[in-house]
Amino acid sequence: MKEKTESYQRTPLQQWCTWISLAITAATAFYVAFMYQQLPQVVPMHFNFSGEIDGWGGKGSVWFLPAISLFMWVLLFILSDRPELHNYYYLREENKMAQYRFSCSLLAVTNLFISVVFALLSLDVMNRALGDVYPLLFQSIIIVVILGILAMIAALVSLRRFKPKKQ
Repeated sequence: MKEKTESYQRTPLQQWCTWISLAITAATAFYVAFMYQQLPQVVPMHFNFSGEIDGWGGKGSVWFLPAISLFMWVLLFILSDRPELHNYYYLREENKMAQYRFSCSLLAVTNLFISVVFALLSLDVMNRALGDVYPLLFQSIIIVVILGILAMIAALVSLRRFKPKKQ
């Protein structure tokens, strides 16, 4: 196993994304806990692309989304603390710290993205379970996911900047 890199410190952007994503995940869990007693015994848990309910679950299944969100937060937090374990293209000594910064920033933003998507999904599930349907909320989830995927593609394309120049 590689030795932990002691010289890499999270950037302010990474710290901001990390702690905001944790706050969103915690707020989602608190909201679910606060509203839990008001939920019916069967709640909607899956939707098609039109926003129509096509799957149901027991009342306790509302904890599934916050639990996945928290698990992903912990996993990505641990991974972002160990940039030397990530896979890199064109890693050289002179660009190592820039690659570490890029990789850890990508993980922090991904963590924030996941927290937002799971919070929106949880909010939609809770609202629909309580009889409130907000089509704009479901559409915003689709838009956030599409924008997130496009941002990840753009980030991966930007990896070309680390490619060594031909001599």
